[in-house]
Amino acid sequence: MRFKLAKKRRIEPPPELHEGMIPLVPFAEVPHLDLPLERVRTFGRLPKSEKRGSTRALVHLALWLTRRFSPMQPGVGEIDDDIEHTLGRHVAKGYRKAFRAPVRPAAFAGPDPDLADLAVRGPYALFLERDDTGDLHWDLRVLGRAEHHPDLCNLGLRVVFGQNGGGPLRALRIESDELGTVLPGEHAWSQASRLAVCAATTHVALTRHFNYVHLVAADHWDTVARSELYFDDPFFRLLWPHISNSLCTNYGITRVQMYPDGEFVDIYSFTHRGLLEYFDDMYDAYDTRVMDPELDWRRRGLDGTGIEHPTHENLVDVFTVMHDHARRYLHACFDSDDALRRDRGVNRWIHAMQRAIPNGIGPVHDDLTCDGLARLVGAFMFEGNTILVPKVDQTVVASISLECSRPRWGAGPRAGLASRVGGNHDRHRSRRVPRPL
Repeated sequence: MRFKLAKKRRIEPPPELHEGMIPLVPFAEVPHLDLPLERVRTFGRLPKSEKRGSTRALVHLALWLTRRFSPMQPGVGEIDDDIEHTLGRHVAKGYRKAFRAPVRPAAFAGPDPDLADLAVRGPYALFLERDDTGDLHWDLRVLGRAEHHPDLCNLGLRVVFGQNGGGPLRALRIESDELGTVLPGEHAWSQASRLAVCAATTHVALTRHFNYVHLVAADHWDTVARSELYFDDPFFRLLWPHISNSLCTNYGITRVQMYPDGEFVDIYSFTHRGLLEYFDDMYDAYDTRVMDPELDWRRRGLDGTGIEHPTHENLVDVFTVMHDHARRYLHACFDSDDALRRDRGVNRWIHAMQRAIPNGIGPVHDDLTCDGLARLVGAFMFEGNTILVPKVDQTVVASISLECSRPRWGAGPRAGLASRVGGNHDRHRSRRVPRPL
């Protein structure tokens, strides 16, 4: 049904009447919204052009279905050791007609996940960085600070990688809040490496996608543009195709996924309180450079490492298309940087964005140029149009969930750490096992 209902949508011209200022307020201050987030901000009201009765009806239906038919079901047995067989068995015929079946990534072909390959290839490559001592690592320790369900493993950990000269990476150790420091070849390495993948999956889905794409990029860019620019402003026309319908979409997904009985609490390892703490913390840590793969590469200290990083190269290629489009458009609209600086609408937008985006929008606020603004806008377009998250959702997550052999992506009952399947955990699985795909 989802496939059949998903049709190409015509992006209509923006409304000609200015819909007034839309305030950005903490979620906790939004009436009738049961989300006590103290620092994450959202639109204080839904503009008239984004109010759709059909969306509200679908939201209420989705909430009712989630409450009435939980995505968790009791009495499900252990996951089969043959992952390929399990993937095939759990993909329904109707799903296969609409979508391709999940494919197990090559990094999971061995007995344990190949963390070194995942560090440079695929969505988790976004987390590779060099610390102050020169170590290359995934630093996911922030996950350990959020409150977890008591029967699930703590996700806080750090994976340290090494490199021989200019050669490929190798995983050196995992420093885990749950398991301590684990080295390759040790008995706990298999569990630790799977726990690392679960932590990375949680962070890429909840922070790099939901928090930074939906709650920051889509929400704040749309709100500020509607408040500060007019429909016939050339700069607004550049942004419009990428912000249209954003607020309406966010209205729905925040309720269906973030409520105490929503999807996130069922899927991930955090309690609802822990989930909100985590969102608040990561919102405060936002850096606008994460939208720009070249600036983010330098932010993570990876210049000069000589690492072969196919995902980074692919992301730069995609970003270049968006960046070039924004640059051509702005140079066609403004004869010079001085002409851009004299534009009242752009100036209002720049100052409002500096206030709205956590930690500001970077150098373009202090030195406004066509090229600088084009880079920022191109990064925003790139953030909302990359294919990284769909790959996570459809390809990697299904395999990861099975590989971890746990009720949640966050890795499950401590009782099961001794072995891959870990015996009978029906007590935990009665609340935590997802329905077949």
